[in-house]
Amino acid sequence: MREKIIAITGGTIVLPDRAIQGSILVQNGRIKAITPAEQTDQIQADYQVIDAQGMYVVPGMIDIHSDAIEKEIEPRPGSYFPMDMAFYELERKLVGHGITTMYHGLSLSGGVGVRSDEIVEQALQEFYRLSQMRSLIRHRLHLRYEVINFPAVDMVRKHISDGSIHLFSFMDHSPGQGQYSAPGSYTTYVSKTHGLQNEEARAMARLMVEKHAQVDWQKLKELAVSARAAGIPLASHDDDSKEKVDQNLLRSLSIGHARLCISSDQ
Repeated sequence: MREKIIAITGGTIVLPDRAIQGSILVQNGRIKAITPAEQTDQIQADYQVIDAQGMYVVPGMIDIHSDAIEKEIEPRPGSYFPMDMAFYELERKLVGHGITTMYHGLSLSGGVGVRSDEIVEQALQEFYRLSQMRSLIRHRLHLRYEVINFPAVDMVRKHISDGSIHLFSFMDHSPGQGQYSAPGSYTTYVSKTHGLQNEEARAMARLMVEKHAQVDWQKLKELAVSARAAGIPLASHDDDSKEKVDQNLLRSLSIGHARLCISSDQ
């Protein structure tokens, strides 16, 4: 038995090159036709009609970089909601904003709270399980790896190989470049976010700089090779200059023509 055709009528339909008044006919979950408003005679009596008068009808949006899930898990420092509750609560909000595919950003930074390695590991496992179940939208996982988080390399390898992530990006939040290129900006951020005193914040900034000098870039290339072999797109994060973009593109070429996109919080 043929499934009844759904007719979305009366709205402004946003197409790739223009917006028109008309109707969208949907059958078996796929667009069958888009008809201009003057062809209303094609809307038959047995169609299921959805009135979109005064609304825009747009394609479902794909968000490839969002930290929103972290706020659902830990809305305030030290206050945590169950993973499944955070997942489904955010899903409802995303649907309301027209997002039908979300790449949930989880920051493997070796930090505290929701960005600690332990909680990121829990979230990766739980969200991957939930994403395989029936849901309102398509859920994807974006693992964001801080280049100085040396202890987490094996964890990254595991999730690249087990197929639980769909986008992998390298982050470099060390002071003096990228997001914290302005003098003192990293210290200010740490003081505000973690409630540290000025000297403690400055000590953390110095530690970040020391660790950055110890980064094994060859090991990072090996992670990128593994991700590319698994069909996982690669990204760099908060590149602050053309030279940084070119450098990362060259690195991607040296690891087998890996795809590389640029993502930013700013």
